Amino acid sequence: MTGVSLPTGTVLSEPADQEESLLVVENLGIHFRTRTGIVQALEQIHFSIKPGETLAVVGESGSGKSVTALAIMGVLDAAAQIVSGAIRLQGQDLLTMPETIRRQIRGKEISMIFQNPRGSLNPIRQVGQQIEDVLKAHTQIPKRELKERAIEMLSRVRIPDPTRRYQAYPFELSGGMCQRV
Repeated sequence: MTGVSLPTGTVLSEPADQEESLLVVENLGIHFRTRTGIVQALEQIHFSIKPGETLAVVGESGSGKSVTALAIMGVLDAAAQIVSGAIRLQGQDLLTMPETIRRQIRGKEISMIFQNPRGSLNPIRQVGQQIEDVLKAHTQIPKRELKERAIEMLSRVRIPDPTRRYQAYPFELSGGMCQRV
């Protein structure tokens, strides 16, 4: 496991090894527009992740961990502006990629598990239906096979009794189960 410590406002590690890396973040800088002016949130972020490697990002509250992840995913707040750097996934530059292509990659090739998983799930829809929504958006699985595949996915992440949990609502699952969903 590789670690990157995030002092407030800055992330810095060794330069990215682009040859073998799955994800490369280079010289990333992000500013936020506020009523009182520009806030420099991140400066000169560098890291890379190779296939099978785990990166632990540690830092105090407000140091930029979530902003970094949101930038990689392409879901930053409208007040944010990426002012420098590059983010490459499997050699593809995510920052210059059209949003339509990025949307196809998001959730299929790259995804994010939020700290509050219930906030990411619709509380009035069964979790199985929500998994099916993702499958519809990112695969060509025939409609008649979606339920079976969703139950299989619940099983793969070790959700107990996946057939019953498919019909559960987020409030009926533990926080850990919601993260796996």
